[in-house]
Formats: sequence, C-alpha cells, structure tokens
Amino acid sequence: MTFCTWFKKFWDKDKRSVSIDPIDVVKDSLSKREANILYLVNKHRSDNGLSFLKHRFYISSVAKSHSLSMAMEKKVNHNGFPVRHWHLKAHVLDHKWVGECVGFGYYTAVGYIRAWLESEEHSKILNDKRGKYVGISVEYDDDDRTYATLIITD
Repeated sequence: MTFCTWFKKFWDKDKRSVSIDPIDVVKDSLSKREANILYLVNKHRSDNGLSFLKHRFYISSVAKSHSLSMAMEKKVNHNGFPVRHWHLKAHVLDHKWVGECVGFGYYTAVGYIRAWLESEEHSKILNDKRGKYVGISVEYDDDDRTYATLIITD
C-alpha cells in the first residue's frame, strides 16, 4: 500500500473522529491546507496518546505574521520567536510554554507533517504533553512557494 493510499484510507475513516475544535474555527478563517495540517497534527497526537490541540484564532494570527515575514524575505527562520513567545506569554494568554515549527516549500499537509516529525526539535514540540492550544498559518511568496508557521502553547 502506498503512503497516498494509506493516507486516503485513514482520512476517509477517521475524519469525523479527530477534531480541530470547530467551535473556535471561524468559517473561512483557515485554508484547506492549514485545516489539514491541524487535522494531521491532532491525528498524530491522538495516535500517540496525547491530547488534542484546540485551535485559537489569535495564535494563528501571530503565526500568520511570521509566515508572511518569511515569505517576504524568502527565508525560513525562527527570527523574532522570543517576541512572539513573550507576547503570547505576557500580554495575551499567559502561556508558560510556547513551541514553534516552521517550514517552507511543501505543497501538502502531509509534506509539512513528515518534515516536522523527521526534525528532532520540531518533533519534540509536536509531541510535547504540555500542548493545549495551536495556531497555524501557511503563506506564499511571489514565486508561489509555501511558508508555514505552527505555534503550540500550554
């Protein structure tokens, strides 16, 4: 069975049982790719005995700011992470722990998830038991390359 066949099989079977917290997802606030990434993150966490992450639009807006910055610079980076962390921690949601996964150039949700799980640091963030809330943004540069930021908080 190819990976694509396997993915379609579990997607069709499980798409109703894994949620990205639709109460907080405003209609059209997430792209299909962003929603698919959140679905796969929660599917991975569920498969590993971890709690689901609840989407928070504000965290996605912080992620969007960074994804847009990376797309404008055409560089994937964690520049400014201490400011994003401080802002979420001190001024908005009083988070004590914030993790960030970034990436670029993948055109599917599966591509981003695979890359993050293969990265030791990003995998630690995705699998951290402290995770409760999540925000996501995928943006494009003028060459149509994707830049993604996933932020998970306690």
